[in-house]
Amino acid sequence: MIKFFRKIRYDLMEKNKTGKYFKYAIGEIILVVIGILIALQINNWNNERLSAREEKLLLENLKEEYQENLLNLNVAIKKRESQMKALNSLYDFVAGKLSVNETNKSIDSLIGVSRYIPTYESRSGALQEIINGGKLNIIQNRQLRKYLSNWSAEVDDLRKIETGVYDIILNNYNTYLIDNYTLTYSDYFIAQSLWKDIPMKETNWNGKKSNNKIDIQTILNDPKFESILSLVNLWAISSKISASELKNKTEIIIGLIDAEIIK
Repeated sequence: MIKFFRKIRYDLMEKNKTGKYFKYAIGEIILVVIGILIALQINNWNNERLSAREEKLLLENLKEEYQENLLNLNVAIKKRESQMKALNSLYDFVAGKLSVNETNKSIDSLIGVSRYIPTYESRSGALQEIINGGKLNIIQNRQLRKYLSNWSAEVDDLRKIETGVYDIILNNYNTYLIDNYTLTYSDYFIAQSLWKDIPMKETNWNGKKSNNKIDIQTILNDPKFESILSLVNLWAISSKISASELKNKTEIIIGLIDAEIIK
């Protein structure tokens, strides 16, 4: 009988030891899990901090690039407006609203400016580096990412229209003038526009007038000349509209970048 009670006591003691060990083990597991979670959280904080720092650097590079793009767009739009103004003035001569003898504005200069082909060159080195490096998702603003993803396509659309203007001027307008006019009269004004910040003597352009006598009124009365002016003007308007739309999107991009930088 005594041995029986001793056995029961022993079994209870063993059970108490097992229960204590089990509780201890559970406690150890909880501490390990908590430690792992804390380590993961710290790692996430570090990653987020590094990612935020990298994002800010990318945004600052993009801002600088798009500010330059905005400046270039403004220059291209201004030159395009000058071209359109010259085309409209020429059309006033064609339509008889102005007479060759009633204005001091040189038709030669108008033809020269109307033949000018302003183009927009986009700067996209920082953007391409981000896209090619797979870092676009580092930028948190979804709207900004969308604008950046579509940028190349938007620039290509403008470039296609500018190429259309270039082809018409080169293949139609210039060809007509070569046959019926002399480009010497207007090239000097193009040179002045292209190199306005450079002394003309340094461009090696003598600016001499041609000795050939041209009846400008005959050209102004030619329906073909009128049609070419209309065609060039139509494409020039399309180019300005496309450039203006791209300018608006550029300003939106800069605004979104600024908002992200100051967060």
